[in-house]
Amino acid sequence: MQVFPGLVLAVAVAIPAYFAGRAVPLIGGPVFALALGVLVGLVPRRAGFDRGLKFSSKKVLQLAVVLLGFGMNFMTALRIGGGSLVVMAVTVSAAFGTAWLVSRLLRIGGKAPSLIAIGTAICGASAIAAAAPAMEADDDETAYAISTIFVFNIAAVLIFPAAGRLLGMSDSGFGVWAGTAVNDTSSVVAAGLAFSQAALDTATVVKLTRTLLIVPIVLVLVARTARARARVAHDAGTVPAGTSTRAAAPSTAAASVRSTFPWFVLWFIAASILASTGFVPQVASKILVTSGKLFIVVAMSAIGLGTKPRAFVAAGWRPLALGLACWAAVALSSLAAQAALGRW
Repeated sequence: MQVFPGLVLAVAVAIPAYFAGRAVPLIGGPVFALALGVLVGLVPRRAGFDRGLKFSSKKVLQLAVVLLGFGMNFMTALRIGGGSLVVMAVTVSAAFGTAWLVSRLLRIGGKAPSLIAIGTAICGASAIAAAAPAMEADDDETAYAISTIFVFNIAAVLIFPAAGRLLGMSDSGFGVWAGTAVNDTSSVVAAGLAFSQAALDTATVVKLTRTLLIVPIVLVLVARTARARARVAHDAGTVPAGTSTRAAAPSTAAASVRSTFPWFVLWFIAASILASTGFVPQVASKILVTSGKLFIVVAMSAIGLGTKPRAFVAAGWRPLALGLACWAAVALSSLAAQAALGRW
């Protein structure tokens, strides 16, 4: 019952946004929901809504993605996901290279630059949440990175569909671009849906494939953190020479992955397999996919309602400049890779 007030508020905002999206399909319900949510969110409200808004922006969104799986052929999903790996490799390299360079130019220390790069390259706040404990980042650095990433999630939903049309991109080309260059799953889905149904299908699969990179990233970070801790302890004389902390790394990595891994990705795959084998009737699949689109609008309204502009102001301009640089690098490198591969 604690989630009820926030969930009702998200639905109340989503209803007019949904009909506005039907009236102006070029913009789409998710974009209207996000914008309207931000506006309504400026009105002071009790803290009792927060739990329901968080539930709507996370769990409802995950359910929506799973339901969209019933409209996707599994073999098509496998082909799309595998075909985008080259573009993903380019964008991930661009994100980390840009973060390394710009953080030094702007003199941004600590672990926030790495967290921003991970959030931009992989899957937004989820990747940051998984990487932060593996890096032993403090709460301020984590909040800094998440706030920065969120700004560009909103910008992507508003800018990408219009930019894709201006560039004359195909549905599949835009889907790969959104799936590899937009930070968070919610923003990828909203941007894809605003462009076309075919673009949404492609973007969702590419994004979920990209999300799986959380696992190797966290394993590498945990191993690095364990080695750094071992060196410090050895230099301080608190650990006998030859003693290693590597044995603790796998369990730490497993705990970090288990707590933050997007398990709904596996349910999306299961839904796609069920739909592809004909186990789920076509009429039922259509209803489930339509429900998923409605839930996306609810989730985007909750995200807008949960926006806290003051948090972005408090973070200062340097992390935002770093986030902008990483975001631009990923977006442009994705376009360049697709152009080079002839998949525009």
